Amino acid sequence: MMKRAQQVQKDMQLAQQQLAGVWVEGVAAAGAIKIQLNCRNEVRKVFLDKQLSEYDDDLLEDALVAAMNDGLRKAEVAAKDVMAKIVPAEMMPPGVNLPF
Repeated sequence: MMKRAQQVQKDMQLAQQQLAGVWVEGVAAAGAIKIQLNCRNEVRKVFLDKQLSEYDDDLLEDALVAAMNDGLRKAEVAAKDVMAKIVPAEMMPPGVNLPF
């Protein structure tokens, strides 16, 4: 049991490193807002098209939230794919939800 726990811990550390290098892009407002983030939910870049100056503040805020949520969903899917390759489900202790 201890060996298995140690192996899972090593695999999780490897997964953390790999997740930091997997980047996705959340998009909203027909591509006028793009947010790049990795699978550890670290934002790298926010792109705002110049046409957004026509939006009112509430609409812009809603579009930013939509882009971030889109990116977070994509990051979650990508993280699950990475984790499945590193740590087989049968090696995970009961009750552990991936990616973390």
